[in-house]
Amino acid sequence: MKKMIVGGLAAFAAALGIAAAGCGRCCPAKCPTSRRIPAVSDELIGCVGSVMTATRGAAVLGEVMLAVAGHQQAYLAWSAEPLDRGERVVVIGTRGLRTVEVEPWNDLGMTLWG
Repeated sequence: MKKMIVGGLAAFAAALGIAAAGCGRCCPAKCPTSRRIPAVSDELIGCVGSVMTATRGAAVLGEVMLAVAGHQQAYLAWSAEPLDRGERVVVIGTRGLRTVEVEPWNDLGMTLWG
């Protein structure tokens, strides 16, 4: 019965010309895939984060944590120079899905307020 209702809702939405969000395998209103955060985009460029796993320059990937859409997410990271764990970095580019290019971030101890 539940499948008929969900299928009926999808058919009703299609008849009205309403595009249903989601994967199509479950109820669009409850579909977790309709709320996914993009893996990598140009919006990441300029984001500041911290090194979780040290990099060894261009030879070995590291890992950084970035705040994306209000959530902390881990990304693989390339850097031109070695970076230690805990160091602040800024994203300067992207390399495919879930991989960013970073360089050290020096905020010079400046704050915008107070």
